Amino acid sequence: MKRISDCCGSQASEDYDFVTNALSSQKRSSKNSNLSTSYVITSTQNTEKSLSRYLEEYGNFPLPDWMTAAIIRDVSNALIQLHSNQVIHRVVSIDKIFLMKNEPSFCLLTSRAHARKINSHKLMESRAEDISLLGNVLFRCLTGHEFGSINPLNTPFTISNEGIILAQKMMARKFSESVQYIINHPFIADNTKMPTARVDDDRQKMVHLKREEEPGRNDSIMFAHKEARLSLIGDVNKSEVAELDSDQPNRNNRNWERWILLLLVASLNFSNTISWISYAPVGNYVNSFYGPETATRLSAVYLLVSVPFGLCGIWLGSVSGVKRSLVMAALPNAFGAMIRAYSHMSHDEYRYYLVICGQTLAAFSYPFIMFLPSKVSDSYFPPSERTLATTIGIMSNPFGILTANFFAPLLVQSSQDIAVLNNSLCVLCVGVLALVFFFSCRGLSNENKSESKEKQYLISFKTCFTNINYIILFVILGGGIGMFNSLYTMMFEMMCPSGYSNQMAGWCAVIMITSGIVGSFVAGVVVDKKKCYKEAMMLLMIVAVTAGTVFIWTTKLQGVEGTIGLLMFAFILGFCGLATYPVGLELALECTYPASPEVSSGLIVLFGQVFSLFFITILKLYSYKIDENDYRLTIEVCRATSEDNKNYPKDYTVAFIIISCVASMFAVLVVFLRPEYKRSDSEKKQTYLASQSIEFERKCFPPIDNQANH
Repeated sequence: MKRISDCCGSQASEDYDFVTNALSSQKRSSKNSNLSTSYVITSTQNTEKSLSRYLEEYGNFPLPDWMTAAIIRDVSNALIQLHSNQVIHRVVSIDKIFLMKNEPSFCLLTSRAHARKINSHKLMESRAEDISLLGNVLFRCLTGHEFGSINPLNTPFTISNEGIILAQKMMARKFSESVQYIINHPFIADNTKMPTARVDDDRQKMVHLKREEEPGRNDSIMFAHKEARLSLIGDVNKSEVAELDSDQPNRNNRNWERWILLLLVASLNFSNTISWISYAPVGNYVNSFYGPETATRLSAVYLLVSVPFGLCGIWLGSVSGVKRSLVMAALPNAFGAMIRAYSHMSHDEYRYYLVICGQTLAAFSYPFIMFLPSKVSDSYFPPSERTLATTIGIMSNPFGILTANFFAPLLVQSSQDIAVLNNSLCVLCVGVLALVFFFSCRGLSNENKSESKEKQYLISFKTCFTNINYIILFVILGGGIGMFNSLYTMMFEMMCPSGYSNQMAGWCAVIMITSGIVGSFVAGVVVDKKKCYKEAMMLLMIVAVTAGTVFIWTTKLQGVEGTIGLLMFAFILGFCGLATYPVGLELALECTYPASPEVSSGLIVLFGQVFSLFFITILKLYSYKIDENDYRLTIEVCRATSEDNKNYPKDYTVAFIIISCVASMFAVLVVFLRPEYKRSDSEKKQTYLASQSIEFERKCFPPIDNQANH
């Protein structure tokens, strides 16, 4: 059927009259032509949408090769029609290309404003002008960007090299081929095969559809796309689908699998944190059993190991995947607990070395654990559950601190009870290892390997540190983690000069952690529902910095006012401070997508450990012994006796000023966050692709069963 629209007006230009007559002449002679459809239109009356609008909705993503080839083929046919009638279009662009209603083709809008008669003396130059503009359209469809704005080799998508070479040839000044050369080019010809053949090929691809990177990424989108495509392309044999899909786990199974995996990560994080903290609350008994300063060294060894070996752990986790990272974390955690359990049964002179050796081995688990919550939530959970999943994985750490501070004093009433503590930790860590092995070998889906994990690891580093929003998050979130850890670690030393006891410091720590767990879950639910990462991060960080700064200065107050102030600001600091942790890590993943989650989140956690050492060092270096005439010597509870010079009360005013200034910098920096939600946008575009490509294929290609009937 011929589709040519004439827009004649009394004031039409000579060129436009020539164009109109030429098209009318073609229409009258088309009965003997092989062309059954005209690809030139002069109005948008029967069009559905322009290619520019389609691409605007689709986003800066490459179109599928078969769709790109269909567009270029149809527009090339339009140019053949124009050029054969001595007409040059002159403004071929995505704004002038339209998808027709209820007809399987794209057409080129031609109007009197731009169409001209070809000058016989500049025949080749005129045709090359249209072809060059069509080359720009081809590049836009292939890459998702305008020519010159992106290097096709540096995109995270697979782009046809054959198509890019064709586009570059078309845009070259000395391109001398005709438009027919484009239609016959292998990229166009091979991607515009018979509808039945291509749709049948698509059917097989959809039946065999696998997840490209992680088994949970965009899982629901892929399944929806798959089912819709199968229903579209014809009556697919259900037994064939069942047979070919027998290796795909049931979708309900995936639901419980991902939650089990998350609980394994949380359990591992919980057990490792308890191993780290449990000796501090009973430090006097630990030092009595193992030797002086042992309790402090058992806690410090975690920071000393996690910082230098953190990058190594991130790299191994990046190339190994979630399951192997779980195993690599669980093994040293369990064997370290066994060595610590054996230490109390060994000879006195070897106890200290064995417990330090066991604790050091367990500390090697943490570099593998620190990125796992974000990695699991990003890889296995849908967007509506990710922040909550990250919260569950991360909050197992402060929950482990809370549990250790509560149960360790109950288990250890004397130095001989250290054996009970060691054995309890051993049972917990070995039990977690058994669960990890059991579910890794039986229940959990395997990850498909990417082409080059090592290359992806290096690219992820570059992506992170060339993104200004990530750098801001890297500083403020890492600093926030360090500030929280240092306040918790040094809380009693800061409070005791004002007469606050161990019990009061313990209550403040418990309130901070408990309120933080509650705040994290609340923030996780709200952010998952509203997707307000930036707003939540700014609000939580500013409030947390303010509360933390006021808290440290409130430690100088005495009496009821000081007690109420400390408890109140401990609650606010915990509620907002810990909530920034999961929200910030999810925001980092959004900003740096498609960088590896273990890199973007692991670097922040690692930098948090560095900041912990920084703040603790500031508190140690810039604290001074209280003057003998200071009234606080009459109320301090730092020393066990008046002759105790090891625990002499100190004044932290200078350290508080430095920490307040650094914390204020965090509050200022967070205001400059201008994040792009790249991961969420990508998922929205993939959802749109699933619906739009199905609709486009429905219009452009008849179903298989209709072909069979012919």
